[in-house]
Amino acid sequence: GKYVFSNGVPSVDPFTIHEGLEYIMQQWGSASIMWKIYDIFGDSGILMMVYVVCFLLLIFLYKLCRENNKNKTISIVLTTLAVSIIGTHFVVMRPHIFSYLLFIIEILLLEKYVKSGNWKYLIGLPILSLISVNLHLSMWYFLFVFLLPFIANAIYIKNITIDKIKLLPLLVTMVLMFVVGFINPYGINGLSFVFRSYGIDMINEYIAEMQAPLIGNEFSIYYLISLGLIFALILCQRYLKKFKLDVRHICFVFGTYFLYVNHLKCLPYFILIYFYV
Repeated sequence: GKYVFSNGVPSVDPFTIHEGLEYIMQQWGSASIMWKIYDIFGDSGILMMVYVVCFLLLIFLYKLCRENNKNKTISIVLTTLAVSIIGTHFVVMRPHIFSYLLFIIEILLLEKYVKSGNWKYLIGLPILSLISVNLHLSMWYFLFVFLLPFIANAIYIKNITIDKIKLLPLLVTMVLMFVVGFINPYGINGLSFVFRSYGIDMINEYIAEMQAPLIGNEFSIYYLISLGLIFALILCQRYLKKFKLDVRHICFVFGTYFLYVNHLKCLPYFILIYFYV
């Protein structure tokens, strides 16, 4: 972040011993924000930044829960549980905390669109795309991943679909979000970064968060919690008459669970999505 303020966004790694190594600083926006806060306020400023983002995550997740549930107490409990579970290991000084917040805001806007039918709620999504691609470029595609359940919900399935969703506004919004993504320091090279950096065996083997959750390590408790949550959801769907999941909710829960059992880093997305559903 300090380097960006002094020299601009780099395209060659300025710190490696290998001269001329091509480099995409896919977290340049987040790093710059963190540097400036640290430069002005020191360690306590960084800590306060994490607290502020966590507080905003609580607020927007609560608002999202209220879209599906009018009971304030239940919404508060669910929100608190979700953020408490991921808080210990994941709500830390990393660009991911900005991504968690942006994704929750995205889903909130989409839910408001579903409930009201007003396409104006979708205007905020290209803005989120612009912010995301410059704060945490490698996670930018998740904005589109989290749009897919709503697109699936727009296709009517007899005896399953509950909310009727207009598909065309979602597709137009998706195109605008993608076009806006090119507004980043690296252009198309930035957008293709994820395809050149994921799925590499060495990365998956040595970076803990890219590995699948396993029984026996420090994250075992999360694996057991997630299995319990899935089991509880199935029981609720089966035995509670008032508990009805729409297509997008089913896609969200099992889609994010699939992501989590493949990569530990996706646990927060499963937890946040699960409690909203």
